[in-house]
Amino acid sequence: MSPELKAAINVAARAAAEAAVKRTMLTMGVDITTARGVRDTQQDMSFLRRLRLVTDSRNAKLIVIVFSTVMAILGAGATTLIQQYLGK
Repeated sequence: MSPELKAAINVAARAAAEAAVKRTMLTMGVDITTARGVRDTQQDMSFLRRLRLVTDSRNAKLIVIVFSTVMAILGAGATTLIQQYLGK
């Protein structure tokens, strides 16, 4: 295959890939043809990332609170049982 043919194939493949990406992004409602569209998309992704991190953080705190509460209840129950068993 000649270098000219390889170059022509690469140009055609790149153009087809760019068109497919633009069409796919527009189908998903993302306009990447303007700087404003790219910036808006980046801000949306940043918001979603922050929302996920906050949600993960809240879930972790909730798990710690529930675990601590259960352990405190079990500890209180065990202490009560031991006191009753020892006759205090």
